[in-house]
Amino acid sequence: MTERLRLANRGSRTLNDRTPTPDTAEEPPQDIPVGPAPAPAADPETATADGSDPSMLSRLRGLYSPKIDENTERLRKQMLRLSDPFGLIHERETAETQPATEETETPTTATAEVLPTLPETPEITDRDLALTAAITLLEDELKHWPRNSAGRPENLPAWRRRQTDLRLLMMIAGRSAESIRTIEALPREEQEFWQSMMLAMNQYRTTDESIPRSDLLGETLRQIRTAERRLQPLARLEINRLQFCSRINGFGSVVAFPTADFEPGQRLLLYVGLRNFRSELTAEGRYRTESAAVIEYIREEDGEALEPVRLPSIPDECDEQRTDYYQSIELTAPLLEGSWLVRVRVRDQYSMQTAEAQLKLNVR
Repeated sequence: MTERLRLANRGSRTLNDRTPTPDTAEEPPQDIPVGPAPAPAADPETATADGSDPSMLSRLRGLYSPKIDENTERLRKQMLRLSDPFGLIHERETAETQPATEETETPTTATAEVLPTLPETPEITDRDLALTAAITLLEDELKHWPRNSAGRPENLPAWRRRQTDLRLLMMIAGRSAESIRTIEALPREEQEFWQSMMLAMNQYRTTDESIPRSDLLGETLRQIRTAERRLQPLARLEINRLQFCSRINGFGSVVAFPTADFEPGQRLLLYVGLRNFRSELTAEGRYRTESAAVIEYIREEDGEALEPVRLPSIPDECDEQRTDYYQSIELTAPLLEGSWLVRVRVRDQYSMQTAEAQLKLNVR
């Protein structure tokens, strides 16, 4: 039991001593404990589990615990989200760093805005302005071109010239699609001819270096050949080769006589090459050509003509449309001596056009 000492007022009091008032009344005697001082109450936050005295570090923990600034913590979370845009790293939130009453922030993903690349605007030159002005002028002229009661343009050759000039200017200006537009009021074959020719020109003028030049030239030739076939039946029928031969092997391959001197009644062959004829497509998908010929002998001395020799129609079929064709005609030299003209007339049985040519023949 703890011993206590009772304190008492020692010394005498005199009459002069003032009677204490309630404000100045002496305190009652206090018991002063003797012995070791009692231990302070244990802090629930620093108390150990076994009830032993906490360490000095535990006592100071509450005094120096840093306060986490709210803005700093929010910034740290945002940095974590930016470094993990797909949510592969999840932050472990505790009650100390995020109170239960705080609303959960929706993670935001930082996306880089991709700006579209604007194409470079080509510089407009005086040449471009001149081309545009010329095209506009021609378009306006053709728009107001006079027409007849049937709606066809008047002065057709001049109108056709303006139409082709307009498309050539469009090709030069780089407007390829417009340059191959069909030209109205022209026959179908001429429209297709013009389109093929413009395709050939546009192909030839291509500046793409990734395409081999030989390929460009091959495509150009293909379009030119197509244009030729489209225009062929509209052109005048032509005999492009007429020759006396001793043998004909095939197209363009003959054995010609060295001279034009023959014996009376001598047998010979006549090679007749044709161009610009018409071919018709058969039901079997083959191209058919047919022509007839008339042979005349005219003596140069007096212009006397022998009776014409009429040859039957000669048909020919081919898997592809021909651009050249020939006839092989067997003849007999006149019995009378002298200088003769051999005149040949060929008629295309489909276009009904006629071509004529002649050779000189001497009978000795």
